This record gives sequence, C-alpha cells and structure tokens, in this order.
Amino acid sequence: MFKSILLLFKLRLSLTVVLSSLLGYFIAVFKMDAPFSWANLIFLFIGGLLVTCAANAFNQILEKEQDSIMKRTQNRPLVKGSFSISFAFFLAISLAVVGFGFLYFGTFPKAAVISLISLVLYAFVYTPSKKYTSFCVFIGAIPGALPPLIGYLAAGMPFDPIAWYLFIFQFLWQFPHFWAIAWSLHDDYQKVGYQMLPTKDGKTKLAVIIMLIYTVITVIVGVLPYFAVMLNKVGLIAIILAGIYFIYTNFVLYKSLENKDAKKFMFASLIFMPTVLTALIF
Repeated sequence: MFKSILLLFKLRLSLTVVLSSLLGYFIAVFKMDAPFSWANLIFLFIGGLLVTCAANAFNQILEKEQDSIMKRTQNRPLVKGSFSISFAFFLAISLAVVGFGFLYFGTFPKAAVISLISLVLYAFVYTPSKKYTSFCVFIGAIPGALPPLIGYLAAGMPFDPIAWYLFIFQFLWQFPHFWAIAWSLHDDYQKVGYQMLPTKDGKTKLAVIIMLIYTVITVIVGVLPYFAVMLNKVGLIAIILAGIYFIYTNFVLYKSLENKDAKKFMFASLIFMPTVLTALIF
C-alpha cells in the first residue's frame, strides 16, 4: 500500500519539482539579500512537496483510462486497483489543503496562491487538454514554470524582474525538455491519441528543428543575467558549456531521429536547467 501511494504521488518527480523551488528560494536569499529562515525553507519544502504530490495524484485519477492502455503506465496503482479512486481523491485533496496551509502560513500567501494556481492548471486544465490538442504543451509549460517563482516568492520577494525572469526561463525550457520526453514516448502516446510533438507528423526532422529553435532561445535566455550583472564569469562559463551540450544533443537527434538520442537530449535538458538556476545563486 505504501509503495503504491508513493507511485500515485510520483515521488521522484515531485522531489525534482520541489528542488527547483528551493533553488528559487536560494536565489532570493543569496542574490537578492532576502532574509534566510530555516522555518520558511522547511515549510516551502514540505508544502511544495505536498501540493506537487496532490497534483500528480489528480493527474493519475483523471488519466486512469489512458494509463491502462499505455505500456509505460500500466503498472500505476489506480490501473492495478491497488486502491480506489475515491481513496486517491481523498489523499489528493488532503495533501493539497495541508500543503497550501504550510505555504500560506509558513512562507508568504502569494507563494501559496501561485502553488494552488499551478495545481489547478496542471491537473484540471493541462491533463484533460492532452486528449484534444497539441497546444497542451504550452498549457502545461505554465504550471511547469512556476516552481522557481514560488520559491522566490516564498522568501518574501515581490513580482520583480527577477521573479519574471525565473518564470520565463523555466517556461521556455519546458518545451525542449518535454518534447524530448514525448519523442521517446510517442508510440505510447499515439495509442491514446495524445499529440505531444510540435508537428502532426510526429518524429520528423522538422519537429527536431522546432525543438532546436526553442533550445537555442532557452540557452540565450539562460545567459542573459550575465549582462544584467546577475552572473559571474564562472557561472556564465558553466551555463555556456551546459548550453553547448544541450544544443549538441539536439543536433545528434536531428541526424538520427532515434529514441536513444532523444533520451540524451532530455538528459542534457536536466543538466541545463539546474545549472542556470544554481549559477544565479552565486
């Protein structure tokens, strides 16, 4: 039962999301001189994790039928009948309420409100939209871009240019990152009618070119803080190197169109995003 609950919450993915929130918090503390508080940090971690787990649970509740068809998701707890949908819904609601309370009373109300918006957009707008339009990637990029902003606001910062930069950077990064995942899972997605790649024809060179355009834009945006004196030279070099690797793996995918290279491209995206956010801290 406990293992099934962890699978319902997608715990590893949830922890990754919360990590980007913590990076946003540390950017506020170390770069913008926001006051550091262990209590704030702990409430951000716990509250953010609970809300994220709730969003993932709602996602699986709404996608139970599709999950039963796709090979990748056939072992999810609701598909296997490990517990009922009503029990999963109770868990999701409970975690969402408690997580919101942790963020609202333990950090700052605006961070809690944005986290609630993120949950609603992800679970109740993005998730159902996957069945109808490839525009769902754009919709999903909005809640996917909010965690660093939530962390930044949880430190007591306003919606200043840095806050908007964190959102815009993470928003742009979502596209190549998600398309890299969608490439590898394209055949599974086709079984349930999900059109997640940037072209209707699926895994084509044109799709990779579109992915490359977004990748290059994301890398350019990643280095922009240097010109606003927000990055030192070490951070700039780290971002450039990670960005070169990010773009290189995209070129490799263009040549091969193979799933194994899409996975390398996805891995490169997972290097690039935290490299930028970490470089902004120092």
